[in-house]
Amino acid sequence: MKRLTSIVLVIALLLLSTGSVLAASVPGAVYTDQTVDEIKSILQSARVKDVNSDDWYAPGISALIRIGLIAPDSSGNINPQATNNGLEAVSIVAKAVGIANRNDSPETAFQKAKEAGIVGDGITMLTIMRRIDVAYMVAKAFNLPYISIYNRNLFPFADFLAFTPGERGMVKALTERGIFTGYAIGGGKYEFRPNNTITKAEFATVVARLMNLI
Repeated sequence: MKRLTSIVLVIALLLLSTGSVLAASVPGAVYTDQTVDEIKSILQSARVKDVNSDDWYAPGISALIRIGLIAPDSSGNINPQATNNGLEAVSIVAKAVGIANRNDSPETAFQKAKEAGIVGDGITMLTIMRRIDVAYMVAKAFNLPYISIYNRNLFPFADFLAFTPGERGMVKALTERGIFTGYAIGGGKYEFRPNNTITKAEFATVVARLMNLI
């Protein structure tokens, strides 16, 4: 199992390293080869009620539904603007990168992720996940190389002081690979906002980019 997981991670890292760096610098734009009709068909088949095919996050959500990583609740809702707790987010990433099996329970997947060392200190099943928490988990899952950044001019976001030097390097590496984007604040500048909670819509988009699905 460890050998298979290592192979999956190597393949995924290659995809991550060669993936598009042309993703928009705002959360409201997603590049996908899926047509609106294809997205609509996936959402309808899953009986999703609260995501429209033309919503900016529909490509990511439909991609994860298609491969069985997420599903609507009993009322047909994805709740795209809701937050993610540690159990939800960690288990999905663990399954996405092959640390856990797709049919593992969320609890089992969470435990496997902890054993693999991709869960940040202090993250529990009940933790409300922030953008920096998810960035750390993704970087650890792929053993992403990066160097600490001390020079403001080398960092792509205006909220330079909100990070440690190591976090700046990590976030820059993820941004250059199109996995994370920022929020426009005018004048051609963007903020990452590391302590913002990450919505289900944003999280689905990050995971879909991570898996090279959009």
